[in-house]
Amino acid sequence: MDDSQFGPFRLLKKIAEGGMAVTYLARVADQPKGHELVIKRILKSLVKENQFRDMFLEEARIATTLLHPQIVETYGVGFVDDEHYLAMEYVWGEDLRHIAERGIKSSNFMKKQHVAFIVAKAAAGLHYFHNKTNKEGQSLKLVHRDVSPPNLMLTYDGQIKVIDFGIVKAQTEHMKIRPGQLKGKFSYMSPEQVQGLEVDHRSDIFALGTILYELTTKRRLFKADSDILTIKMISDAKVNAPHDSIFGYPEELSRIVQRALAQYPEDRYENALALHDDLMQFLSEDVKTLSKEIEFYMQEVFADKIQELETLCGQNYAGPSKPKLPELGETPKNFGDKTTQNEPENETNSEEKEEKEEKEEKEEKEDELLVKKSSSTYLFLVILLLIVLATLAIIGKIFFCA
Repeated sequence: MDDSQFGPFRLLKKIAEGGMAVTYLARVADQPKGHELVIKRILKSLVKENQFRDMFLEEARIATTLLHPQIVETYGVGFVDDEHYLAMEYVWGEDLRHIAERGIKSSNFMKKQHVAFIVAKAAAGLHYFHNKTNKEGQSLKLVHRDVSPPNLMLTYDGQIKVIDFGIVKAQTEHMKIRPGQLKGKFSYMSPEQVQGLEVDHRSDIFALGTILYELTTKRRLFKADSDILTIKMISDAKVNAPHDSIFGYPEELSRIVQRALAQYPEDRYENALALHDDLMQFLSEDVKTLSKEIEFYMQEVFADKIQELETLCGQNYAGPSKPKLPELGETPKNFGDKTTQNEPENETNSEEKEEKEEKEEKEEKEDELLVKKSSSTYLFLVILLLIVLATLAIIGKIFFCA
């Protein structure tokens, strides 16, 4: 089979590859240019791994229910040649990490007001996400857990999108993430997350605060020489007020940053909407003007990327129209279950399922024990490091006095 053909889709180019999945810019084979979408597939090396398949399907289960202007739309989950995939909205733009890198390289970094507007819009999308309910109207208590520059997209026409719900924490029966598990990018985790404690929506607010700090100061916030030292930095959450060290930094914006980055969740914004409202009040500018300025900035800084996309998607390409999707393949009835797809439930399979569940339960307990041991080791090493530093300081003082 042609590598560019995947079921009813033509894969145009690889967009990104992570630890669990790879995403492609694609088009339904019989549709014209201008109707692009994204196809997300589990890495070939992980297709047979139940744990990763279940995580992938849980992402699909949640993402397909999310409809908000600031959240990437997931059209559906499909099934081709024993492989699941997600069909998603194509976000015509760049993630904040690439935007920051390009801004530094070209000496044309985004203005603080632009960053504040982007974070405010992302906060609005996350507020919707945090307040998602089930059919009975009960809160799912969703937490993204991986709010970071690579997961915030900005389109070339100035729209903000939150992406990648692969490690969402939800109160569902399918994929519960236990306290003690570290999932996400260290530098953008909250103090409670790096300590392996229970997290709620305020953990995502801390992550937004970290992004807001870094992109308005052009300085990394929580980045040390090792993961252990980075974890300690985040746990302590000692953040100097930006306006105290950066001349001309707006004091009101500095206050917002500090509140979002409070060490304890109860001292942060009570929800993402409150952060959004404070940022919009700080801006007190015409929203349309800000959007136009950001659009102009993106098209100026990424002119080469836009031209490259025109080659693939047509002259004067200005982003995709929603494609007309074919049948996404027959998704098994036990969508998201841990049993083998399309496998009849007979007595033998039932026994195998029970054995498998017992094995998984045993592995979970072993994982929990390992996490506890790892946490104790981290703590011991940090304490040992502090003792060594204190001892050296005392020795140095005695030597100096002598």
